[in-house]
Amino acid sequence: MNLTSRLSEAAQKEQEELTLRIAALEVEKQELTKGLNHVNETIHSLRSRVAQIENGTVPISCLPSDVLEIIFDESRRLLFPWAGFRRPLPIEVQLSHVCRRWRQVALSTPSLWNTL
Repeated sequence: MNLTSRLSEAAQKEQEELTLRIAALEVEKQELTKGLNHVNETIHSLRSRVAQIENGTVPISCLPSDVLEIIFDESRRLLFPWAGFRRPLPIEVQLSHVCRRWRQVALSTPSLWNTL
């Protein structure tokens, strides 16, 4: 066996070992990514719950839904004459983006959505 063939065999063996190591690292990377995704989902869920608790302590959250509906209708009525001005979103949409409860109330108030 000459020097070139011994070097070639050594290089081939090293290449195979490196390929196996890369495959093992790819598997490890997938497992770590799954774990990271789970942690991110948990963080998101906990932050959502914190926001929900904070929103529950705000005085306006004590208002009954029918009172909120009246406020929403009045907001829409009062802002309608200025609809030509630049607003990023219609008031109905803005109200529905404040918090989960406001979204539920806004979406269940047909008078908000009868004209867009």
